[in-house]
Amino acid sequence: MYKNKAVIFDPNEYPGGWENPLTQEAFIAAAVEHCDGFLPDDWYLDEPQMINDEPARWITVYLKRYADGHNLQPYWVFQLVADPVDDRDDQWIVFNVTRYEYETYYRFNGFLPWTVE
Repeated sequence: MYKNKAVIFDPNEYPGGWENPLTQEAFIAAAVEHCDGFLPDDWYLDEPQMINDEPARWITVYLKRYADGHNLQPYWVFQLVADPVDDRDDQWIVFNVTRYEYETYYRFNGFLPWTVE
């Protein structure tokens, strides 16, 4: 969806760095603004996020309208390709965004057997 986008963001401004949920939310907000607001307004981060150090950090973003779990939810994965490791200000973070959607859904019609599409 978006590949090799960059945004100025310093995770060191937040206590705990990337492990702090506020850091992740602030980064997503900055990235969304940089990408012309492509993400719907009802996004949220499901806690706790799994943030891996290698090969890259991943932040998964969900939509509140599907939070009840009754729908097959599309979601976005932000992969941080270049992550700052020092304490300098105004650090650039390069990221990729991939949108994942369901591959299979089930349709129920009364008492008839369900079908897979």
